[in-house]
Amino acid sequence: MRWETCERMLEMLNKEVTPEILEEGSVGASGDLVPLAMMAAALIGLPESWAYYKGERMPALEALGKAGIKTTKLGAKEAMGLTNGSNFIAAFGVFAVRDAELLIKNASISSALSLEAIRGEKDAFSNLINDNRPHDGQGKIADQIRNLINGSKRTTAEAQLEPFPKQYNESIKVRVQDRYSFRAIPPVHGAATEAVTKLREVIEIEINSATDNPLFQEEEIKKEYVQSKLRAIKDKQTGVSTLEKLETDAYLEEKLLCAYSGANFHGQPLATTIDYAKLSITGLSLITDKRTFSLLDKHLNFGLPGDLANDATKGDTGLMITQYAGAARVAENRVLSTPASVMSISTAANQEDFVSMGSIGAIHLAKVIRNTQIVIAIEMLCALRGLQISYNFLPENIRTLGTGTNRVYEFLKREENLPPVYGDTYLRTELDKIIELVRNGKLIDLVEDLL
Repeated sequence: MRWETCERMLEMLNKEVTPEILEEGSVGASGDLVPLAMMAAALIGLPESWAYYKGERMPALEALGKAGIKTTKLGAKEAMGLTNGSNFIAAFGVFAVRDAELLIKNASISSALSLEAIRGEKDAFSNLINDNRPHDGQGKIADQIRNLINGSKRTTAEAQLEPFPKQYNESIKVRVQDRYSFRAIPPVHGAATEAVTKLREVIEIEINSATDNPLFQEEEIKKEYVQSKLRAIKDKQTGVSTLEKLETDAYLEEKLLCAYSGANFHGQPLATTIDYAKLSITGLSLITDKRTFSLLDKHLNFGLPGDLANDATKGDTGLMITQYAGAARVAENRVLSTPASVMSISTAANQEDFVSMGSIGAIHLAKVIRNTQIVIAIEMLCALRGLQISYNFLPENIRTLGTGTNRVYEFLKREENLPPVYGDTYLRTELDKIIELVRNGKLIDLVEDLL
């Protein structure tokens, strides 16, 4: 690639000219040919190409003109250089890493709030348990939960024995252990943590690699070697040997530009890692939905009202419908988690007989992350309402939340205007506020020192 071509792409970015690129069409090998060709088409001002200038869709030539950017004419090898790489998959991967890392930290926050809401037991997060199964992700998540609930009086045996109004007598007891969806937070969330860590490693390698084909290298060469390779080659028109022509070039006496063909463009290293992350995050969404289900079920939530409704006798349906939305997102995640990296379909007359389908996996990963953001926000809203409803159920000396959970509880109530409610509300308004917090990382900033 010429330096000026690279600068032209940077200029498009800086002046808000964004090529229109379709999600479909790449098989993740021979590069992301279709989407990258659409990017290159806008770069050279192909009349059929489209782009967005400051958010407005228009022909690419028009967008370039409005931005004051000249079209470029590609030089030798540049068309291949622009299209023959895994850039589409890697770009999705970059955003997925950022969003997934925020997602997992938000999941720690929402699960800690849920644990407080049910007055859960905390042995499952102890050093004793997690140091004796030293998976890195499991230990990190256990540390996060311990830090968030540190100082909590709600997660004590004394609080568990305090009866809530209408609480079933059999649930008023010191608990030995909670359900898996609470007790298994460290290993399940931890597995997702490790998958995203691996994804980060692979993406960092990928975006700092040469993924073109062929790759060229200037090499010292001996005339004798050239002679042995080219002796039989004759120029059809003049009858003069190609070797004689080449020997007149000065560079042949010292160096030759050699081409090496391979498959650095192949998306499989990304595709398999993306599938790994996708499966692990889907598992995270499943266990999160189970905790939400427990919070809403009066037989499972240790004294909280059914559906977290303040007064069902007055037609208050509580937050029941939020779990419907979460269940729908989790169900879609299950479908999207089918591995794309084992779905190879031959292309290019069977010359390209094994492709990665990494672009499909990358698109599905983005959707899985978006779905899981919603599922975590639903748990967070339900946990918040459970805490607000039960705040006065406990004596003052045992209602204290943990260091981190209290910060989040107060922030949601005051800064985000989510005070206690006493009847049916339009839940989408409340949920949208928390979804945005999950996506922008504000809650993480609030407790970053504990994560």
